[in-house]
This record gives sequence, C-alpha cells and structure tokens, in this order.
Amino acid sequence: MSKLTLKWKVCLILNYLMIIPICLLIVGYFPTFSEKTKLENIFAVIFFIQIVGVLFNNFLSIYVFSRFFPDKTLSRLTRILLIISLVLDLGVLLTITGVEIQVIKDKELKDTRDVFHFIIIGLFGIITIYFLLMRVQIKKYLDRVSSKKKL
Repeated sequence: MSKLTLKWKVCLILNYLMIIPICLLIVGYFPTFSEKTKLENIFAVIFFIQIVGVLFNNFLSIYVFSRFFPDKTLSRLTRILLIISLVLDLGVLLTITGVEIQVIKDKELKDTRDVFHFIIIGLFGIITIYFLLMRVQIKKYLDRVSSKKKL
C-alpha cells in the first residue's frame, strides 16, 4: 500500500470501511422480510440483492488494489468483473434515486426516523457515485500504466 498515492489510499480505506456498515445492514434488514407485505418483500429482495452487489464491488476493489496496483495489467476476468461492478453500481444508483424521488413526491417523511433513513439512503447514493467514478479511474489508470510498460 505504500506505493499508492493519497487518492488511491483513501479509496482503499473507504472500501474497507464500507464493508462493516453493509454487513450490519444485511444482518439487520434481512430478518424483517416476514413482517412486510408481498410488494414490500419484493422491494426488500431487490434492495438486498443490491446491497450484496455493493459488498461484491467493495471486495473487488480491494482485490484489484492488492493484486494489480500500482503497475500490473488487469486480467481478462478482472476486467469483466469490473464491468459487472459498474453495472451493479449504476443499478444501485438508479434505485436509490428512484426511492429518494418517490419519498419526496409522496412527502412520506413523517417522523425523525424517516428523515434519518432518507439521509442515510442519500449518503449511500453519494458514496456509490464516488465508488463508481473511482472504479472507472482504476481501470483507466491500470490500462495506461500497463500500456506504458509495453512500450
């Protein structure tokens, strides 16, 4: 990790830090499925899949940093996984945006707990945007470094 610039160190540390709240969210949210209606359970499953996708993305970024940084060429499988990771991030981002818009439109912020959840979901969206941009930059950076090594 000593060869990483500050930008990449921050990204790596945030990937590690995000694993804990995501795991807590999975453990805390999953048992509540039976307490919901059928439609709410469908949304809960979609949300759960997306949270697992974000967890996958974090582990993938940590793997890329530990295996390929600062100057190794990405393997074909890792490139494919990074593309899948970007698609997952976009799906999460679209869902978060949709939920936030629906909450604002329906004015469903009735108590402080709702406001807290609204803020947390918004922060999660901002963090997802950050990781999405960083994954694109990781791929570009490693492609550029590996092409320079070939010359």
